[in-house]
Amino acid sequence: MPAVFPDPKMLRRQIIDRRLALDDLELRATAVSAARIFWRQVESNRCHRIGVYYASRGELNCAVIIQEAWARAREVYLPVLHRGALSFAPYRPGEPMVRNRFGIPEPAAADGRALRPADLDLVLTPLVAFDDSGTRLGMGGGFYDRSFHFLKQRRKWRKPCLVGVGYEFQHVPRLERNDWDIPVQCALTERAFYRF
Repeated sequence: MPAVFPDPKMLRRQIIDRRLALDDLELRATAVSAARIFWRQVESNRCHRIGVYYASRGELNCAVIIQEAWARAREVYLPVLHRGALSFAPYRPGEPMVRNRFGIPEPAAADGRALRPADLDLVLTPLVAFDDSGTRLGMGGGFYDRSFHFLKQRRKWRKPCLVGVGYEFQHVPRLERNDWDIPVQCALTERAFYRF
């Protein structure tokens, strides 16, 4: 019998609606809890250059993780959209920001300072859903899959370590994995840290 997978469009709509329904207190509490869990992991303590994302549309906010990264003298980078793929620009306190075509803030002075995805040690990736094998359902643009496609060419998975970030309700039993999908090695929620 063929496997039955959830419809990606319907699942996206349901999860985004649920994220948008979270109130400010829930958003803050989940961000603090996820940060506490993240900084207890060996993966977070071995990395120096961390790629993060700027939360939008109810995504789990990485602001607390970013603050702690700065306190630990880690380099923090935000994705910058360029020709359908991502590079990662340094992000420091007070950094001037501009909005990309999706309205998501990016560092304004990214030119010349941005890193290739392969230059990062660990990347926190936003997601809509993830399953028990590390399959990640994103927003459908394919930016992370294209940007980290080089990981499929390696026999051994090296840096960067990809960590999907979402709420526990975004953890689903099984997702369909397409040939172009790049799975995450780990996932972080407000309740747990998963390794795949």
